[in-house]
Amino acid sequence: GPLVAGSLARLRELAAGNTRGGKAVLYVFRIPALLDRAQVIVRNLREIGLEVTVEPFSPGVLDAKTGTPGEPYDMLLTRYHVDYPDPANLMLRFLSGANARKPSGNTNAAYFDNPAYDRRMAAANRLFGSARLRAFSKLEADIMRNQAPWAPMFEGSSWLLVSKRVGCFRLHPVYILNYPAVCLK
Repeated sequence: GPLVAGSLARLRELAAGNTRGGKAVLYVFRIPALLDRAQVIVRNLREIGLEVTVEPFSPGVLDAKTGTPGEPYDMLLTRYHVDYPDPANLMLRFLSGANARKPSGNTNAAYFDNPAYDRRMAAANRLFGSARLRAFSKLEADIMRNQAPWAPMFEGSSWLLVSKRVGCFRLHPVYILNYPAVCLK
């Protein structure tokens, strides 16, 4: 959205002396929607004195590059579709230190490796039900507030339109519609 009055000046003030030479490399998953968003990032960061180079890659190449420690990128713009509705699916895969320490094949592309948070993730992962969800929610809020290894840009909501003939309508937490439960009137 548009910047509120005075916020650009404040952003420039915060960025001053913190841009590590004024250049950054953005790796992006090569699909039109993300390539368009990458250009918005380029324009926005230029406003605070950061020159961003965009390097697009196919999914397999992108995963191989970002899964290798020392790969020369500063930012990653990709997408991930939740295939199982559990917070560990994201938190452990993308933020646990164990997934940032391998010579290749890492899924923690932020290379966030903090033993204290790893212990909290492991503890949350041992819980069940609402206690599990609360623990992961608190942990995510703490990590994002105090460490910010990633910056989620959007959450994908979907619309599903069906005719009046569709009955037995059941939602599925990942696949939107529970197709085996659908029946026609």
